[in-house]
Amino acid sequence: MRRTPLQRKTPLKQAAPKRSHRGTGPAQDVVDAVYERAGHSCEACTAAVGPVRGLDHHLHHRRPRAAGGSRREDTNLPSNLLLLCPPCHERIESRRGEALDAGWLVPQSADPAEVAVLIRRDTWTYLTADGRYHAHPPRWREKGKSDA
Repeated sequence: MRRTPLQRKTPLKQAAPKRSHRGTGPAQDVVDAVYERAGHSCEACTAAVGPVRGLDHHLHHRRPRAAGGSRREDTNLPSNLLLLCPPCHERIESRRGEALDAGWLVPQSADPAEVAVLIRRDTWTYLTADGRYHAHPPRWREKGKSDA
């Protein structure tokens, strides 16, 4: 019995054109501010990090972006980002309860600038939108200005 190849009566659907990559990560000036704030070391354990982002170090979103990114304006601000070595990032992602307690993760309903974070193993601080550490949350700082 001779076999003949089947012939398709309808053409195969053409693959949809690839969409251009929608940048969902932080802008370069924000990345630079986080690196400077962290002194190019892991903000959780103080280990020096190497130069290759994604391999030697990670930028971690304290309030996760969710699949496809987020439209919230503060998602990619320095107050929502931590510079981490890969082992610390893995620990944070695998121990969610511990990470929430330490401010390394922030609930979706929270403002990262209002949630203190444990850095350098022993220091509680707030991260500002301009890439600095601060001892007090924004609400307290604003109240202090109006009282002055």
